[in-house]
Amino acid sequence: MSQLQYIAGLRQRIRELEEEVERLRRELERLKAVPVAPPTAPPTAPPTVVVQPPINNAHRVFELDLSKPRTNEPLGISEIGVVCSATVIRCDGPASWRRNSIDAGAEELSVGYRIENFEIKELYISNPPGSGLLKIVVEWRV
Repeated sequence: MSQLQYIAGLRQRIRELEEEVERLRRELERLKAVPVAPPTAPPTAPPTVVVQPPINNAHRVFELDLSKPRTNEPLGISEIGVVCSATVIRCDGPASWRRNSIDAGAEELSVGYRIENFEIKELYISNPPGSGLLKIVVEWRV
């Protein structure tokens, strides 16, 4: 491409841009001419909504000796009713629980393992023979 062709192409592009600018100026003038009604009332923020689950107000600590082997042994929370959370506060050896059914998947336990806001009717505990303790705190609403 020669320099003359290049310059001619630039001039053509400049003309196109000038036409586009002029078109945008006309559109802006048209929009300025449209009357805009003032707002009838000042805008208000929507009300604040706070969603908080009910607070558990009862608890019980279950302490299990891990020297006794267990296979899907019920923890005994069915006598309480529906429990909403369970937390492992001590676990000295390998152990697991299943939620609500022995057919549910086993969950390996460790200190701090927690179930929250879940309807627990029973926990089924399994552990090989070992030593130490397993302590579980369960909480529910009265």
